[in-house]
Amino acid sequence: MSYPTLRICALALVGVSPTFAQNVPVQPGTTPNSSDGALVLSPFVVDTSQDTGYFASSTLAASRLKTDLKDIASSVTVLTDEFMNDLAANDVASALAFLSGAENDSTYHQESVAALGGANGYVGGDFGDNNNRSGEVRVRGLGRASTTINYIEVLGSTDRYNTDRTEFLRGANSILFGLAEPAGLVNSSTKVAQLSRNFAKLETKFDQFGSQRHVFDINRTLIPGKLAVRGVLLENDQQYKVKSAYQKDQRYFATATYQPFKHTTLRGYVERVNANGRRPNFRTVQDNVSEWLTAYNRYAPQMTAAQIAQAFYWDPVAPSANGIAPDSVVTLANGTSVNLGLIRRPLDTNPLATVLYYSPGQWQNPIDNLLTITGNRTVTGAAVNPVTARSQFARTGSARENSLLFSADPQVTDSRIFPYETVEIGTLPGNYRGEDDDKLVLALDQRLAEDLYVSASFQYEKRTHDQSFAAITQTNQISVDVNQRLPDGRTNPNFLRPFIYGRNLGEYSDATAKNVVVQANYDFDFARKLPRVGWLGSHRLTSV
Repeated sequence: MSYPTLRICALALVGVSPTFAQNVPVQPGTTPNSSDGALVLSPFVVDTSQDTGYFASSTLAASRLKTDLKDIASSVTVLTDEFMNDLAANDVASALAFLSGAENDSTYHQESVAALGGANGYVGGDFGDNNNRSGEVRVRGLGRASTTINYIEVLGSTDRYNTDRTEFLRGANSILFGLAEPAGLVNSSTKVAQLSRNFAKLETKFDQFGSQRHVFDINRTLIPGKLAVRGVLLENDQQYKVKSAYQKDQRYFATATYQPFKHTTLRGYVERVNANGRRPNFRTVQDNVSEWLTAYNRYAPQMTAAQIAQAFYWDPVAPSANGIAPDSVVTLANGTSVNLGLIRRPLDTNPLATVLYYSPGQWQNPIDNLLTITGNRTVTGAAVNPVTARSQFARTGSARENSLLFSADPQVTDSRIFPYETVEIGTLPGNYRGEDDDKLVLALDQRLAEDLYVSASFQYEKRTHDQSFAAITQTNQISVDVNQRLPDGRTNPNFLRPFIYGRNLGEYSDATAKNVVVQANYDFDFARKLPRVGWLGSHRLTSV
């Protein structure tokens, strides 16, 4: 699928900033007037060498032009390189977890508050699965924030190995120039080849789970003050407490800077990304066992074999008045009548689905051994007649499931029911997520006159994404197979065995993006050019 986009839209923005007896700040190594030959920095570039610790004084956010943070009315947070290092964050989403108004993959879900405790009864959407996303960020509860690199929206995932800083812009002001989602914008500024010095740097990181991360960064000046190249390589093998989970990233980034003339700068970069893995999720599986097992251990000793079968088991062959498991109301040996509630429920199926039989398979391969049966047809494929016939499989359940009194279905909290500390369904063999992404970006900065600049950028990106999960997180449930027989009358070989079931997810995408951005900027400062009317302030005119 191809998504060509041409971003050449005319939009004028005038900013008025009155100043009174204000001195014009001078960048180190520059002067306000370029008549002496000193280097004048482009307004489209922020010099990250001016960042001190966690403090950044300027940003490109809100207008795509270098602006002092104190002069921006929007809510902007700059994540400096030192801040990211101290958090040991591999990507922006990990760092944003420490900022107000943002949620990352570990806490973000797509289910509305109104739906919780209702018919859905779960936290997370079908496509809100942790493995289905890559570094998504939700801002102020509004939804996903746009992800950009150098203020051009990208398709693929990002990593901070090739970025100098990140700017986080919250709220509707982020949609200036029609670029971002109303929720916000997360922009990363890539590293650039430096014309003045050579250097090489190697970074490594390890953790207690066996993860290894290596970043090699090298810069070489080919023609001093004119031409430089830079390359950054990433090899990341992320491991987790759950041993079957992993995330591997191989990324290659090469960039060059060429300044053929005093007021002309050409930049470009290419990036190659190959990532694959099975990341663990933050939700444990839904617990459909505990309440059934508690009731069985409490009441079964006071029941006859027939009562146990009636209250705790299910026969999909025997006729039934309603076709599904009813409330379990039984009389105990002491004469007491108890209602066990809906500790048996019909297996989620489609009345017109086809019966599927699975061989026992291997437990470690969920694709081959998730379900014994699903559907509501006979073993020959014919529709059930009458529709009230007891032909649907049942499973153990919880009285709290889909209850309006609870905000979510019960999750496993007892490792004896499911070993959630060491096993994660979405990370078992047979599940995978892969991504390949290639980028090419070219940019030109040109100073046409004093305080008049033009910038043009071209981006080409091609991304393929492939994933398959036998059961996505939202539907992971552990239950007990209480069906005594199969629909054709045979004895159920999996009777009273625990099993996992849920809806699967398979997706493949192939997308291409082409973007062209042209921007012009002119600054007029009355205080500097016409001091007598300096009270009129500084004005900026820009178009994109």
